[in-house]
Amino acid sequence: MCGIAAVVGTRDAARIVESATQRLQHRGPDAHGMWSDPDRGIALGHTRLRIIDLSDAAAQPMVSHDGRYVLAFNGEIYNYV
Repeated sequence: MCGIAAVVGTRDAARIVESATQRLQHRGPDAHGMWSDPDRGIALGHTRLRIIDLSDAAAQPMVSHDGRYVLAFNGEIYNYV
């Protein structure tokens, strides 16, 4: 199971999420990722437990090609093949 942390509304969002994801390391020991927008006071963090997709292509948080959308989730996409 992965770990997810998010903070909205403070300039310290990145620091807080970094601290939170360190505490969630046991939920996702295989990888760690973070995204933040300091101007808006938003940060997302993710710790990853690799089960199905072992590549770095599934690293999170995921950012859309145009950078408009950012996603961090804990789940499995069924029938993805």
